[in-house]
Amino acid sequence: MPADRIPVTLAERGALWRAELAGRRVLAVLDNAFDAEHVRPLLPGHSDTLVLVTSRRRLVDLDGARALSVDPLGEEDAAELFERIVGERAHREPDAVREVLRMCGHLPLAIRISAARLQHRPRWTVSYLAGRLRDHRRLLDGVSAAFALSYEHLHEAEQRMFRLLGLAPGRDIDAHGAAALAGISHDEAEELLEGLLDAHMLLQLEPGRYTFHDLLREHARSIAEDDGAVMRLLAYYLHRSRAAMDRLFPDSVAQREGIPQPAAPIPPVRDAAEAIEWLDAERSNIIATAVHGPEICLGMLALAMRPYLDRQAHHDDALTLHTLALQRSRKLGDREVQGRALTDLAWTYWRLGEYERAEEHARQALDACEDAGERARALLTLGNVALRRRQDAQAEQYLKQALDLTRIGIDTWGEAHVLGILALVLDRAGRPEEARRHLDLALALHRKVGNPAGEAMILDHLGVVLRHQGEPAQARARHEQAAALYRRLGNAADEAAALNGLAEAAGDPARAVEEHTAALALADLTRNRPEQARAHDGLARAHLALGQSEQAREHGRLALALYGELGVPEAEEVRTFLEHEGMVTS
Repeated sequence: MPADRIPVTLAERGALWRAELAGRRVLAVLDNAFDAEHVRPLLPGHSDTLVLVTSRRRLVDLDGARALSVDPLGEEDAAELFERIVGERAHREPDAVREVLRMCGHLPLAIRISAARLQHRPRWTVSYLAGRLRDHRRLLDGVSAAFALSYEHLHEAEQRMFRLLGLAPGRDIDAHGAAALAGISHDEAEELLEGLLDAHMLLQLEPGRYTFHDLLREHARSIAEDDGAVMRLLAYYLHRSRAAMDRLFPDSVAQREGIPQPAAPIPPVRDAAEAIEWLDAERSNIIATAVHGPEICLGMLALAMRPYLDRQAHHDDALTLHTLALQRSRKLGDREVQGRALTDLAWTYWRLGEYERAEEHARQALDACEDAGERARALLTLGNVALRRRQDAQAEQYLKQALDLTRIGIDTWGEAHVLGILALVLDRAGRPEEARRHLDLALALHRKVGNPAGEAMILDHLGVVLRHQGEPAQARARHEQAAALYRRLGNAADEAAALNGLAEAAGDPARAVEEHTAALALADLTRNRPEQARAHDGLARAHLALGQSEQAREHGRLALALYGELGVPEAEEVRTFLEHEGMVTS
């Protein structure tokens, strides 16, 4: 159209554009639109024209538009794009091509930039390009221009949020966490996150949670400056963790009295279900922030998180967090946190079946601890280790000392726990009535303070004692109650113990195989080595009773190996069993 016929005003130009399209079938591509207002004057009226709009943000207020988000390319499509640009060299080095694509994050823009480099350098091989790209800065220098353009189109508040999110050590974040990071309200944070999502600067892999593509995270991190944001995020995790624990473990609120109240309001946790859902979603982010964030609050964070990490068998995370707390407390000379970290490490190592380390840390804790409750926990761990090694006199001595400390400190939860373990020692020492009295008292105490996990443990121990007293039906009833309680609490590690007890009281090898197998699955899931060994031991004996010698031999060998690693007397018993049944051991 001649220039002198093109109207001056935008409205008139839009009307002429629509008039020209009215009698035509046109594919109109409107590339790199900033927002809906940018393209609205160019939309046709009633015609057969198809308009394809590309944008860095979702144009959610463009009526009648069908939105399609373009994800990173799949493996085959990414390879096809690369090969189309590079040609024959790509076919000769498929492994190197895959490495290049991985480092490009399967982003079309990054792939095009990398492939173009290779295309214009005929002497380069794909392997050489891969070597160059291993330094992420080389890749980011090329892609940054595209990222910077998207960043410049953000509002100032969105730009700040984008930069701050680059500092968050975790894999993803929700609106509450982002609000803490930025020091703004939840509603403001959610609006900014949604804006970044619409601008394709964030991804949402599950509802309510936001994350970066790896390359965008690197870009955000490269332009970020920490104004105390990570400290705000760590404080939020600390106080929300405490709120969640108060819902999950109301019986042990007193143990968290050393954690100060938050300076700003923390979103409330309505019930135990919401508490566990939040902790499960945020656990890896909390640990990552503790590892990579500021070296403060670590002792309080470990104190807040320890009951959840223990009950849910997140023992690797517990070791990480308590080790950080120990290192920090030693650096600061904080004996209270140091002693607590040592008892937490001792307990965690005991849960993992690493008895030498458990004993070592418990003894260090006794030297460091002044608090009666923490000394009792260290003695309880030593009693548990001695019990597993069948050093019954020593176990009784440790546990009675722990019991005295819990009673002096009026620690009802601790008293009930110690009574439950002491009962197992008394039962094995041939004092069943005394053991039963301890268990009855422990059960009453756990119910008094509202500790269902403790109640489940005592029911499981009652099952063991009743079986030893020749009451298998009563024993099974207690183990079933314990398993049901553990299942309701989501405590798979201890449910494995209850199921093993159920199988041992079965009296029917076929049923024992079924129940030991279920216990083994849970023990494998939670890396509970003592219960893994116990399940394999039971399966060996049950399979032999069914005449299935091959399965018996295999489970026996696995039990022997595990008991040997644990360094407990059961190893010799299994060895004797295998030799007696003619199953050769190595």
